[in-house]
Amino acid sequence: MQLPEVYDDCGSQKSRVLTWIEALEPGSPEALKPRNNLRKRPCGQHNSITSPSKCKASNAPTKRQPLALTSRNIMSPRKGKGQTPQGKRRQSPRKRQRTTPPDTNEHNQDENEELEQETPKASRSTRTRGRNSEPGIQNPIRLPPPPVYNGPQPATASTSSPTRSSVSNSNQSEGLSNARSTSPVKQFADLKMAERPTIFKGLNGETAERASGVLENYKDLVAIGRGIGVIPESLKSFVEQNLHKSDWPPMHAYTSSDDTSYERRLGEEVLRIYQNAENCEKERFSEVVWNSNVHEPLYTLVTKNPKYKGTMGSMNITTARIQPKSLSMIHASGMKMGGKMVDFAIFIQPDEDMEKNIRYTLRGELKEAQSVNQTMYAPLRMRPIVISVETKLPFSGGETADVQSAIWTGAGFTRTRQMLPKTEEIPTMPTLLAYGHDLYLAAFQEQADSNVMYGKLQLGSSDSLLGTFQMVKALEVLVDWANTDYRSWYFDKVIGSG
Repeated sequence: MQLPEVYDDCGSQKSRVLTWIEALEPGSPEALKPRNNLRKRPCGQHNSITSPSKCKASNAPTKRQPLALTSRNIMSPRKGKGQTPQGKRRQSPRKRQRTTPPDTNEHNQDENEELEQETPKASRSTRTRGRNSEPGIQNPIRLPPPPVYNGPQPATASTSSPTRSSVSNSNQSEGLSNARSTSPVKQFADLKMAERPTIFKGLNGETAERASGVLENYKDLVAIGRGIGVIPESLKSFVEQNLHKSDWPPMHAYTSSDDTSYERRLGEEVLRIYQNAENCEKERFSEVVWNSNVHEPLYTLVTKNPKYKGTMGSMNITTARIQPKSLSMIHASGMKMGGKMVDFAIFIQPDEDMEKNIRYTLRGELKEAQSVNQTMYAPLRMRPIVISVETKLPFSGGETADVQSAIWTGAGFTRTRQMLPKTEEIPTMPTLLAYGHDLYLAAFQEQADSNVMYGKLQLGSSDSLLGTFQMVKALEVLVDWANTDYRSWYFDKVIGSG
């Protein structure tokens, strides 16, 4: 039979097939056939292809009779676009309750699968997206883990009293474990607040007369500071050849000599040190370069003098720290005073008898204190330090060098006092402060309830060839005292009983 022409609300002619399908009774066999033939027809009032149900040219929406293919209405708006006729919110296919019996026609099952494919669900990894993951990114950006603190841990009650088995000989490990218990000190005023305060006093002839030890050579050191008798006479021609006439030293700078091979080598080494210092200042080199090119060659030159016959030595000790920490000065607040210590040490090289007595003396000490000095730095454990040197760059301001020398030398006095009878007096000890070119002497003395640091006396300067000879001569005076007077006292009073 021939179907009549039907028009929709927009005035467009409906498909005959669509009209035929809408005329079918719900639930009839023909209604169960797939509707793949349904296509969108052009609307007469629009240029684009549109579905009649979505045409908004008319105020009245297009109404269609729902097909009874299943209990669901496939012509109703899709998920999220509207509501079911009952007014309930449409659920996703997986969450919708089953309303058809298990033996529903396989056409219904195929259609259910087809509908489920139209609204795919996110995978589990997408639904449970984490903070650092994004869908479709194979290598998500991850935040770096927080830094791990490998520093020293706070001390506990169980670590307050070390035993022989628990104390380590390692200078580095003890320095790390006790880093939190020390406080760096940079001002002399802080040393006055220590349990045993350190007081700074000027160095002059009056104070030197009342002191013992190294200050007995005060007059000789003053003369050297004035440039008197510091250059061997055999080196006069050598000096004048390497200096401009206006820079020639005065005649009182020369002293009688034996013209030995050491003196000839001395002139060459002093000239090299002077030239290195001039270059360090010109290039603005760091303190490390000053130490290796100027200071270390200077102390090595003096201690290698043949007259000492290997009984004196010097070394760079920038890595040495006060150990054990009980030797450090203690502030009134209970905090140990620490920080960077000194750079060089001039020490006694023990002979066979002296080394034997030192070894016997240290056997009775705890493992953490088996050193004759205020440090467990291995090369210095059996070499008594006589002169400590703290170096700084030229024109370095502040009191840092003085304070560091005071703390280091004070710890040395404490260690020596532990090995001495209480009634025995420790001689006044020298300590050197080097500010670039300039070398100064300070003296450290122990008193009844405090320590006194006397200073400073300039010994020479590497900014001139004459000043470099002055430093060499002054160091010879100090090392002579260390190798004679102090060596004898140390052997008799400190380790002689061993």
